[in-house]
Amino acid sequence: MRIYYRQSISFINATNCNALGYINIFTMNSTVHLVDTRTGEKEAFTLVFPRDADIEQGRISVLAPVGTAILGYRAGDTFVWSVPGGERHLRIEAVTYQPEASGDYDL
Repeated sequence: MRIYYRQSISFINATNCNALGYINIFTMNSTVHLVDTRTGEKEAFTLVFPRDADIEQGRISVLAPVGTAILGYRAGDTFVWSVPGGERHLRIEAVTYQPEASGDYDL
C-alpha cells in the first residue's frame, strides 16, 4: 500500500492541472469576477483562508457564506446564494487567477 501511495503522489505532482480540466475552477486563492444576474452588479474577490481575509483588499474567507457557496464552480456557472434579504443569483464571469492552473502549488 505504501508504494502505491507514493506512486499516486508522484503522479499528482507531475500532472498538469490544465490537462485535467481544472482551469477556470474556483479553488482556494483563486480570483473570481461575478455578476448578479438580477441587478447587473459586478464584484471581484479572492478566496483565502480565514487568517488572510480582508474585505477592503478583496480577500474573502473560505468560511464566509459566499466563499463556501462558490467553491468548486467554474467560469460560466451560475449559482444561488442565500442571504438574509433573500437570494442572490450570481454568474461567474471569469476566474482570472487559479493557482493550480498557473503552476502555483505552494500558496
